[in-house]
Amino acid sequence: MSPISLVLLILTGVLSLAAILSTLAGLALRSRIASSPYGVGRQEHRRTMQVAFIRALMFGLLALIFFAGYGLSVRAGGRETAEPSIEPPVAETPAAPTPDATATAAALPTATATTLPATPTAPSPAATATPEATATVTITPTPEPSAIVTAPAGIYLRDEPGGSAELELLAEGTVLVLLPGRETVDDLDWQEVRSPSGLEGWVAADFLDYQQ
Repeated sequence: MSPISLVLLILTGVLSLAAILSTLAGLALRSRIASSPYGVGRQEHRRTMQVAFIRALMFGLLALIFFAGYGLSVRAGGRETAEPSIEPPVAETPAAPTPDATATAAALPTATATTLPATPTAPSPAATATPEATATVTITPTPEPSAIVTAPAGIYLRDEPGGSAELELLAEGTVLVLLPGRETVDDLDWQEVRSPSGLEGWVAADFLDYQQ
């Protein structure tokens, strides 16, 4: 028996004895309550009896728990002793015979060096050919006609010539791309342009400085 099993068994016995004593004390108080006159210490005896029964129940539950632990420890110890560990035998591998160095050297054929006549190599046509010069064509993009806003306070980009819808405020110095549209509304020339943000609309031509 292991030391843990012995301790569990002793605790089980002590708790069982305490549960029995508490139960007997509760029964004695119960008989005392039945024989005592009404109202004279009966409430105090009843409370003490209830405490004794509760204590007996707790001791009994603890005794059952320790007894279950004792049973598990005994079963585990019996299983360990009943099932000895068997190690499989280790098979010895025979050592491979080492070949004789002299026998190996004798078995190998001796190589004889043969000299081959040198053959002249003809130069490849790709090496002698001169590369042809390729002409590079440079395409210069044609710049789009543009204009610069000259109004100090800026001008508004409108949706149509003389229109009231203001699409974007163009500050002084903004470079605009000129579009083909050109109209006169209320004695004022309007130019169709594209702003740097990509919006297309109309602005007053009097506030533009045409670059091309």
